[in-house]
Amino acid sequence: MAGRQGGALDVAAVDGKDEKGMGEQAVFIATFPPILGAIRMAGDGGMRLQLDVPESEMGEAVKVLLWRQVALRVTIEPEKQDRSKQGHGESDRQGGIPKRSEWQPGGQAEETAGAN
Repeated sequence: MAGRQGGALDVAAVDGKDEKGMGEQAVFIATFPPILGAIRMAGDGGMRLQLDVPESEMGEAVKVLLWRQVALRVTIEPEKQDRSKQGHGESDRQGGIPKRSEWQPGGQAEETAGAN
């Protein structure tokens, strides 16, 4: 797998119910980490995906924790403005989502030189 791919992830519980009142779907931006094992084919014919989610998207992404025991319907689509093709250290400040290279432990993005 070459490079990081960014995209929107739409996850919803198949039964459409959410007993915790968190809504019936979670929509957030995520990227595949720059590791070979981010997309793995399972021996039984299935697939396992690993995603990196920035802190700015955690409010939606955390909903997935409530659905660990149910089947999910997953829709993945590339972002219209592909942030993974921006120069190193740049971010989409208007969208508020820093590039993964800017993420710091705890989810805080470092400020780029000249940013106000």
